Amino acid sequence: MNADHRVIALIDMDCFYVQVEQRLQPEFLGKPCGVAQYYTWKGGGLIAVNYEARNFGVKRGMRGEQAKELCPDFHVFHVQEVNGKANLTRYRDASADVFRVLNANFKLVEKASIDEGGKAGERVMELFQVEYIGQLRKYSLDALQTSMGEKDGYWLFNLTRGIETTAVNSRNLYKTISASKNFPGKTCLDTIDKIRIWCHNLAEEIFNRLEKDRAENKRRAKLLTVTCTLTTNETIARSCPINEYSIDRFANDTLKILKQYNKNSSTSNIYTPAIINLGISAGKFLDSVNTKSIADLFSKQTTKVETIRSTENTINWQEEDGEEEDNNIEEKVLEKPITTITTLSIQGDFFRKFKKTDEQINTQLKSENKTTTSSITSFFSRYTTNENVLNSSPNKIDDQYITCSKCHKSILMWNMPEHDDFHYAHELQMEENKTNSIIKTSKPIKRKTNKQKINNQTLDSFINKKPKN
Repeated sequence: MNADHRVIALIDMDCFYVQVEQRLQPEFLGKPCGVAQYYTWKGGGLIAVNYEARNFGVKRGMRGEQAKELCPDFHVFHVQEVNGKANLTRYRDASADVFRVLNANFKLVEKASIDEGGKAGERVMELFQVEYIGQLRKYSLDALQTSMGEKDGYWLFNLTRGIETTAVNSRNLYKTISASKNFPGKTCLDTIDKIRIWCHNLAEEIFNRLEKDRAENKRRAKLLTVTCTLTTNETIARSCPINEYSIDRFANDTLKILKQYNKNSSTSNIYTPAIINLGISAGKFLDSVNTKSIADLFSKQTTKVETIRSTENTINWQEEDGEEEDNNIEEKVLEKPITTITTLSIQGDFFRKFKKTDEQINTQLKSENKTTTSSITSFFSRYTTNENVLNSSPNKIDDQYITCSKCHKSILMWNMPEHDDFHYAHELQMEENKTNSIIKTSKPIKRKTNKQKINNQTLDSFINKKPKN
């Protein structure tokens, strides 16, 4: 649709968490309400407040008890807790219901968080001393581009005049799935045992949500990211690949990463500095339907080689009494059909290209096999050399390494997928070498050699041959 004639509707769900709770308990419709997490201390922290409560001065971030002082009729809905952590599944499911309705009625639906302008909006407000976008209309294009740059200045100039050509992208899936928990004050994680418990709790939540996402959206996450904030106000973020969906695997990988930053000895249960925030997120989603494994890639290459060989081996030249020469190409069903030429041309080169001797074919196959084996062998040797250099590093941390069950080498945990692929590729190459060996030793196709003189004749000479008396 032309940008000048399109209509973009913004749907904003006011106080969404409160709406979800009021839908389940309609007796609180029209009354001052809010949703709070962890109500054990002063009624919990408010994460959503409806407009009826805002009229009394109640705001997000307040404690539940403080809100009741401002509004005695204020009702607090409490977020469910699982394993000591807030469970927001109810609200995520409600959001999914909303998008199902929108997607059923509109072609393009984009999920976006646009309540605040962010840092760019703050910069515009500070530079031009404005509060609303329309107030920028008094500034010329040159003035906007001088302050904001050529691209952003031009965009703002059009935006103040109601011109916006950015495409609406049909996107309503999360880019990441995450779970986190704060541990303020005395609740900080200062022992390995405490950290292990929370690694498992967060891993369980991530696992359940990933399994649900895989079933609904047919995709898989490939990267696990661990973030934590220490009592020193240092924030750490490290990532590792996701090889399988497993609670224990997620928990163990998270714990291994966190142990790297423990300044106490590896034998001590004390963790220093303590953790005041811990989070796990899964991202880098790939379509599980279209995602190909390394086995698929190698099988395609093998099929291609076999297709070439079967084509060469099915060309049969039959001659009857030295008088006629029929070109019969045996037809085979292949994954990718070979182009069939149905019109015979009298170009001698077309027929001549099929007249390879057995020695030429075998020489070509031998050369191809030698080249392929040489290139793949050099790849393996190069990989092994790099791996040996890595394993000989004097700064190796045991917790970062996993012992390979096939070669018994210590491999970095985030390099393990590539290492597994190396073994798999090597095994496939060994099988391919065995197959090539069988082909070389097999009996070549027999051809009649007593008709070489006729084979070398052109089609013209055959047609112009004088008839026998």
